[in-house]
Amino acid sequence: MNTLEYDTVIVLRPAETVDARLLWQWDSDIAVRESSFRSDLTTWDEYHGWFKEKLSDPSFEILIARDREENPLGRAYLEIPGDHGVINVAVAPEHRGKGHSPSLIRTATGYAFEKHAIRRVVGYIKGMNPASIHAFNSAGFKQAGAAVVDDEDALVYEFRKSA
Repeated sequence: MNTLEYDTVIVLRPAETVDARLLWQWDSDIAVRESSFRSDLTTWDEYHGWFKEKLSDPSFEILIARDREENPLGRAYLEIPGDHGVINVAVAPEHRGKGHSPSLIRTATGYAFEKHAIRRVVGYIKGMNPASIHAFNSAGFKQAGAAVVDDEDALVYEFRKSA
């Protein structure tokens, strides 16, 4: 697990306040809710408050993934709680099934390594979610154990940066 190949199709940019409604719509999608550790729907007001708080949190980044034509493909949440990063991604409903998840994971992981002094990025997968397992495996991550997240069993996937 020494190399991370970047996908030139996906370009990331930091989220801005104007992105809040689109991200809320994506995160409210039933497929995203089912694979989330917090599966209850969030109202717009709750999400908007959370979003504004996270935009000003230096240990949390919200990234918008776009294609070369600048069409939004999905988002990545990147949290840096200390010596590592935690990644959470979602692909826009209209772009699912096109192979964007592994590319988004790889690109956001590369971004995390470039921007932060970390050597590993982890992703937590709720239960046995075959699509997420496939996406993380395809992105070069390896299963690194199990954990409990918000009282639910999770698989831990990890990518370590080479020396």
